[in-house]
This record gives sequence, C-alpha cells and structure tokens, in this order.
Amino acid sequence: MIELNKYNLNQYSAFFSHFIDETKKNLILFCEELSGKIDYFCKHISGINKADNVFYNGEILFDNKNYFDARIFLDSNKRYFKTLDEKIIQNKILNDYGKALDSEVLKNNIHDLGIYSYFKRNKLLDKGNDLFCIALSLAIFQNRIVRINNEDILNDKNVLELINSDSSFGLTVITNKSDGLFNKNVMSSFDNLFVFTREEVYKLDIKNDTIYYLSQKEKEYNEQIINEAICSKNNKLILAKSNKSLKEEYNRYYKIKELSFLEAIEKFDKEDN
Repeated sequence: MIELNKYNLNQYSAFFSHFIDETKKNLILFCEELSGKIDYFCKHISGINKADNVFYNGEILFDNKNYFDARIFLDSNKRYFKTLDEKIIQNKILNDYGKALDSEVLKNNIHDLGIYSYFKRNKLLDKGNDLFCIALSLAIFQNRIVRINNEDILNDKNVLELINSDSSFGLTVITNKSDGLFNKNVMSSFDNLFVFTREEVYKLDIKNDTIYYLSQKEKEYNEQIINEAICSKNNKLILAKSNKSLKEEYNRYYKIKELSFLEAIEKFDKEDN
C-alpha cells in the first residue's frame, strides 16, 4: 500500500493524505493548472526521487527494494525500444529490469491496439508510445504504474478491453484530466479515481461511492464551485462529498442530488438530462 502523508505538489497547493492500493486499478487525473506537476508526482510515486512523506507498507518509498521488486513504472515520455519485436523486448525487460514479460501477450496487445501503424523509422509516433506503454505494462507480471500523455486513448474500446480483461496485477494510470474521460466505459474500468484539482485532491471508490451532482441551466455557477468540482461540463458538475459543508452551503443556491458516482457519470455524459 502506498501512503501519501501530508503530501503536497508545491508550496502553492494544499497538503493532503491518501492511500493508493497499487494492487487495484487506479486512475489518477491532474487538472490543467497542475499538468506541469505530473512529472514531479511520478518521480515520487515511482520511488525515483525522494519524498519524506511518501511511504510503501510503512517504509519510505524512495529507493525501496521491496517496492521496486513489486512494481514496474513506465513513462510514455520515454522511448524504451527501437523495435516492436516481442522477443527482443522480453529479453531487455528481463536483463535491464529483472521483470518477467509474456512475449505472446505483448505481441497480441501490440496487434490489438494497432501499434504497428505508429511505428516509423524505428520510432513510435504520436500517441503510439502511449499505446505501447499500456500494451507493454499489461504483459508484465507486476503491479504497474503507467504515465500517459494522450488521455484520449483511454476512450479506445480496445484499450479498455485489455484493461478489463487483465486482473492478475494492479494498474495505476496517471494522466491529464479531461471531461471526455468522465463516461461509464472509462470509469467502470477502474476501481479508484484520484482527481488533483486546484483546491484539493479527491479520491473516489468508483463502484461504491456517492457524490453530489448539480445540473442547473438557469443559473451560472460561481468560480469556487467550479474549482472544487471533480468534473464539469456545460451546466453539469460532480462534487465529492468529502466537504460536508458543501451541500448545506450550495443547497441555498443550487439543486443538489446525491447519486452513486457511476449514476452521476451516466447523467454527466448525456447531452440532455
């Protein structure tokens, strides 16, 4: 279990504490204003850079052999290979990282995600490297942490099929927050959602938590409530229940419904309510 204890991204953001179960499927999203801090966060959660308030099973996570033995971290900003030959990749993963990889699974994943079409002159182009990092991670027998830049690939039905069909180890995907990800297909493929907003970091158990849902065409929302929202689109907002005073305060001005998160996501994703 990864513990963030009174952690913050920089001097301007609030401190927060959360547990991340790396054996589950986690989706970690950063709002646009904090997108420049994803690399900073990834280096801490992967154990590459030291942070005195990030722990693994009660011990400092940085340079923790037990943690390194139990996880693989892939960053789509890096180009790991100049080939898509699954046997060459298998040998390099074993020799460089000491990780077991199923070459047949990797070959199938590369085919299913159409990654060959992005491979030109010994290099993966555009979103090809994001797809490759997903394909590679799901062929490795470890808990996986994957950073991707093109969050839209999570709306690819083939990507979601691979994520849903894999239950052997955990998968934590870290990327940018966009309204397009807040649909039932994407959200129901994960167990937990973490959203970094300007005001707070929210954690949701996707299949079990309830939230506050607002949909009001006749009134404009103030800037504060928009900043506190997990997601917002047109006249629709989804708010976490962690701040209990929210409901009392905003009920004076807005009609608030309490719904399961997935029920709210279905409403949020529709053009009309």
